[in-house]
Amino acid sequence: MYILLVNLTVMWKPCAYGWDKAGIESRPLWKPMHLQPVYAQSPSYVNGVSEALFKRGLCLPSGPWVTDEDVHYIVEKIKEGLQ
Repeated sequence: MYILLVNLTVMWKPCAYGWDKAGIESRPLWKPMHLQPVYAQSPSYVNGVSEALFKRGLCLPSGPWVTDEDVHYIVEKIKEGLQ
């Protein structure tokens, strides 16, 4: 899995950066377990790291089928979208 940490000044939407049109699937990083309603009453041991990653992290395409060329394409499109 590739994770990108960015400082976004607007709410994250892949269409705002052109990644969806470029065929790059992306989504927010997984919500920390202790912030999910089903675990609201469960004990948790936190230090702020998971919350910070959740606010800034994006999951990007990954897996054995992602080639080096795919990674270079994804990186270039992300750079273009963030400029």
